[in-house]
Amino acid sequence: MDETKNKYILYFINVFISGLVYSFMTSKLLSLGVHNSLIIILIASVVDLVITYDTKKSHHFEQISPYIYSLISLLVFLMISLINSTAQWFYLIVYSYLSFFFSIVTLFLQTEILDYEQNVKLGFLNMQFMRSASKMIGFLLGILLEILSNDIYFLSILFLCFLANTIGLKNLNWSSHKKIEKKVQLLIKEKKAYILLGVFSTATVLWIPLLTGSFNLHGLRTFSWIPFVLPGIFSMGLIHLQKKYRFLIDSLFMEYSYIPLIICFFVLRMSNNFVILQSILFSIITAFSLSLSIKVRKYFLVVNDKNNNLYLLQTLSMSSSVFSLVFSMLGGYRNYLESILLIMCIFNIIYMIIKKENYQ
Repeated sequence: MDETKNKYILYFINVFISGLVYSFMTSKLLSLGVHNSLIIILIASVVDLVITYDTKKSHHFEQISPYIYSLISLLVFLMISLINSTAQWFYLIVYSYLSFFFSIVTLFLQTEILDYEQNVKLGFLNMQFMRSASKMIGFLLGILLEILSNDIYFLSILFLCFLANTIGLKNLNWSSHKKIEKKVQLLIKEKKAYILLGVFSTATVLWIPLLTGSFNLHGLRTFSWIPFVLPGIFSMGLIHLQKKYRFLIDSLFMEYSYIPLIICFFVLRMSNNFVILQSILFSIITAFSLSLSIKVRKYFLVVNDKNNNLYLLQTLSMSSSVFSLVFSMLGGYRNYLESILLIMCIFNIIYMIIKKENYQ
């Protein structure tokens, strides 16, 4: 139990710092004049695709202990500190590595946590609660550090997290690390889950940099942390209520509420007014999207219970990455992207209502 608790703590730390890095880098690149505000999402998507390919084909990344990754990260941190460039290419390269490191370590950790939890839905709820809390803190701190315009604070926190990883990961047992390479991948069932999760995931991340840009456009840069932090607060609140009142997740309440909410949000986006109200609606939509994703993930893992969890979880991450990659590459066509995403979200909800027996 103590070791599982330590894994939860390390999961919190790694998601926290990944959120901090994401918000810091997004704000930093926008301040440096990067035209495509979705470039960070594009990089993270490519990283996830590379990890997924390795998970399915060669298993090279999985055969390396998470502790070794943490040691490598300390060396990379030293190089980052020595170079300390302010060029756009430098921040993009740094984010590419950090995205890889946190993706691979959190993948190991969430696989271990799900192996421990007997209830798949409970395991996802616990991880999502911790993920929302840590992301919210990381997002807030990242955006504030960028506003302070002093990279030394960012580097100091990054170093402390790398150090905590190195110490914490050293003494943990990794069952998935030891046995993953021996498992044969079976045919995956219910592949429609990839589309559902890809759309929901894209909806939760695509609008963050777009809303941040809207805050900057309206001269509200001081409040640009809101779209990073508020979704985490709403997600934590909803998960807490779902644990207390089970009908919130077992009923169709979220499905029926989702469509009018996202339509109102889209109308405000197209009018480019009331940016704070946009952020509030987006936060509610994000909370619903994450909880609906838990329903889909739970059903997907149950029907594929004979397959390897590490591989399944990474393929789910890959589906989100594919959607995010496509949308981020078309970042210059903002209005069209938002319209397409709106339609896809509505079709997602309609499908889940029709197939409600699968997701209850």
